[in-house]
Amino acid sequence: SSLLRRRSELLHKSNRPKEQERRRLKGAEDYDPYLGMAASDRKLDGHEDPMSMPAATGCSFCPDGLTVPADTLLPTNDGANCGTVSSYAATVAPGGQMCDTLKLAETLCCPKEEPPTTSTCPDELTSSVDLADGEATFSYAVVDDMYLCGSLESNTESWIGFGINPTGVMLNGDGIVSIPETGTVAKVKLTDDNSARIQPVPVAKQTLVDTSFTQVDGKTTIKFGKLLTEPDEHEINPSGVNTFLFAIGSSNELGYHAKRDSFTLDLSGEPSDEEPVEEE
Repeated sequence: SSLLRRRSELLHKSNRPKEQERRRLKGAEDYDPYLGMAASDRKLDGHEDPMSMPAATGCSFCPDGLTVPADTLLPTNDGANCGTVSSYAATVAPGGQMCDTLKLAETLCCPKEEPPTTSTCPDELTSSVDLADGEATFSYAVVDDMYLCGSLESNTESWIGFGINPTGVMLNGDGIVSIPETGTVAKVKLTDDNSARIQPVPVAKQTLVDTSFTQVDGKTTIKFGKLLTEPDEHEINPSGVNTFLFAIGSSNELGYHAKRDSFTLDLSGEPSDEEPVEEE
């Protein structure tokens, strides 16, 4: 009996580090879902591939599975991807703030395909403005006093983005960016945090219509239709001057932009004499 007791104690001690690590992960309330996850923390219950993990009992992240490759990078500077976030979500209790934060990445990791609907935006947008000394063009139209239909084209093969902010700067702006790796266009929140200058917004707020992303003959184009008025977002004035933003990346990998600026546009059709706001 003493030998059996001793064996039980040894087994208990050998399992203690794994249990302590599991508790540490479950209790890491200060964990940033996109930053600081060590590689050793990304393997859970022996399942290295998030696509092969059993049904999660923790936070329900992409419950039907990832619809993009697990190594799809998220818009941060630390290399976090959909796979690492999916793995970590399985260790997080459902319904809490941490789970809600993790689920923001569902926009990029398991975007839902909407059923075909009648197109809102016209095929041709006849009004346009040149940007970045002719290296980019923004074409636009206001439809039914409800949508801004836009097409941003750059003379590069890289990610590109459009934004709305009356101040003319990135901080607290509402953004629309291309995700070249998945061929999608998504809404984001613009920040001035060096760790992650754009943050995904919840799936419920992904209200863009008629989106498309193309790269042909060295040019990149995104098209979208955005509601003029949405809760907790900057309003677009269909009959007056608006301040918009644009950004052009240096490659298809989301990261710091190679070029950016603000520009004003009078959607009533009247010419605007306002100068762009220079961002420090």
